[in-house]
Amino acid sequence: MGGNHIPGFQEAYANAEKDNNTVGSSVRARVGVTLKGTVVRFERVNPHSFLYIDVKDKDGDTQLWTIEGPNVTQLSRMAFRIDALKAGDAVEACGYLPKEGRYRHYLTGELLTLPDGRKEKWLDYGHHKCLGPDYQDQHSGQR
Repeated sequence: MGGNHIPGFQEAYANAEKDNNTVGSSVRARVGVTLKGTVVRFERVNPHSFLYIDVKDKDGDTQLWTIEGPNVTQLSRMAFRIDALKAGDAVEACGYLPKEGRYRHYLTGELLTLPDGRKEKWLDYGHHKCLGPDYQDQHSGQR
């Protein structure tokens, strides 16, 4: 998986600070950021689902992060079970940070590694920094 493993938001913002390439108008997309944490809750709502995870920073302090995900219809099309994410499950999310001044502890998720090790493409804005160099889809020629 591409991206940088980032234990907390200070390090995440430091690594993405020089990023000028964006997804839409609110997300930094040059570097995929990876967070490892424990599920607090998962909300299947529209227009996007939200996964809340506790992430320990380099000092051992826990930070609550929000991972933006697919909407309810997209989750259904993915056959993503409602019980696939339970409180206490260990997960890994790779995605993009918001531009500075937006939200803290927020990641637009592109790839989610589930507790059983399966990897799910989460949201797709076409940059694929978390999906690896061999990943191909309708956006692949637009880099």
